[in-house]
Amino acid sequence: MWMRFLLIGVISFSIFFLSSCKGDTDYCLNTTWIYINQTSHVITFNPQDFWIKFDVAAFSTTKIIEHSESSKDIIVESIVPTLNPSTVVIDGTKCSTELPLKLRDISSYSVKKIDDRTYEFTFRYTEENTSDAVNCN
Repeated sequence: MWMRFLLIGVISFSIFFLSSCKGDTDYCLNTTWIYINQTSHVITFNPQDFWIKFDVAAFSTTKIIEHSESSKDIIVESIVPTLNPSTVVIDGTKCSTELPLKLRDISSYSVKKIDDRTYEFTFRYTEENTSDAVNCN
């Protein structure tokens, strides 16, 4: 279990290090991405890009903090979700085709504005949005 927390810490630090706002940046966007698993299933992300595979345990929460450059007048609908999984696996045996699409769609998240250009985005895994999973091939 401690390995999962270590992995989340490494991911968060990597994101901060790779995308932190530099001194010459006019505007910084601070986002916290909260993934709440309200199911009894383990949700595994097989991501694209530079992400490494990680799990969100049953009935647990994962937070990812990002700092990136932004325009002066940021529009919430233009923010791109941090997770871009190519596959979402449920309990190690079932694959979901719907969840990757929902994770990429900012309208699937509840949004809380914390401050100017600082937001929290929350995605909840429920039995309903994991019910499309079928046996992986």
